[in-house]
Amino acid sequence: MNTVPEQSNEEGPVDVPLPKKNWHTLLRGFFDHYRAIWSKNSNTKTICVSFTEDGFCIVSLYYKKNETIPTLEKIECHPRPEGTEYSEFFSDILDQFTPRGARIIGILDDKDYALISSNTLDVQPEEMRNALRWEMQDRVEFSVETAVIDYFEGWKKQGDVNKKSIEVVVAKGEAMELYTGLFHDAKVKPNIIDIPELALCNLLKMLQLDPEPSSLIFRIKKQNSTLIVAHDGVMLMTRRTSIGFEALSDNNDFIIDDLLNFIQKSIDYYERYIDGPKLGYLIGLPVEQAIGDAYMIMAERIGLSLRTFDLNDLLQCNQQLESNMQAKSLEAVGGALRETG
Repeated sequence: MNTVPEQSNEEGPVDVPLPKKNWHTLLRGFFDHYRAIWSKNSNTKTICVSFTEDGFCIVSLYYKKNETIPTLEKIECHPRPEGTEYSEFFSDILDQFTPRGARIIGILDDKDYALISSNTLDVQPEEMRNALRWEMQDRVEFSVETAVIDYFEGWKKQGDVNKKSIEVVVAKGEAMELYTGLFHDAKVKPNIIDIPELALCNLLKMLQLDPEPSSLIFRIKKQNSTLIVAHDGVMLMTRRTSIGFEALSDNNDFIIDDLLNFIQKSIDYYERYIDGPKLGYLIGLPVEQAIGDAYMIMAERIGLSLRTFDLNDLLQCNQQLESNMQAKSLEAVGGALRETG
């Protein structure tokens, strides 16, 4: 698929039209996730905003000339203001990050979309989205009439020409309208609207891991957790559970057992149906609230090598990042590390 054409803000503030009929061209940018057209030696700055139900986190990141470790220039997280103040507040914050000439990326909140595995439909490419819209209407819990729909090929082994799975993203139209509207009011053009799963996969590239096995990335948020199986930065499978750190913080053995059961069932599915590289690592991402030895217990029970990490050790940071800030901003940092689009 064609990547979204490079856009920049080198001409300064402009009147950016809302791309109501072409939101999929922003969304589809992550489907070209595997082709690195953005040089790591480029000093072009990337500003990434990850949206949440309660607000947003924003980071600016760039690579210094001839350096392979990116510099995290600035990072902030803000609650969503009440009423109609959101647009003005967002514009003021984004302007402080000096967006002129930067690559701009937005990350959807996990409540803004559904990610559904499906099979390739026997229709012409230009008819695919409409066909998927019809198929998805009984597979998502919200209306697909105004949703933005796009897709990318599911992972398959090299040389496997028979596997025809695709991953379908169904993004709520009202969410896309809100976020593109915020960027529009701020007079900038977003290059890409991405999803959290792919943003988190980018974090793997910062770890020095054995390239052979795949990794199980675990992202624990307040009221849910996301499991991602990835290899070399490419997502192979993802699952989500309603168990979050609110439940885990009580150190309830039953909750931990439920979580382990979820992980084991996910691994069983991966080994049986995805048949990707053997799992070797559990990547425990930072959590906003203490969860005791939950990661260690998970790793021991499922037989994987545990890797946790500190963004202060992986990036050149202009400020020391507290663990709570790291946990809140993971999607924004991961999105800024994206190599395409």
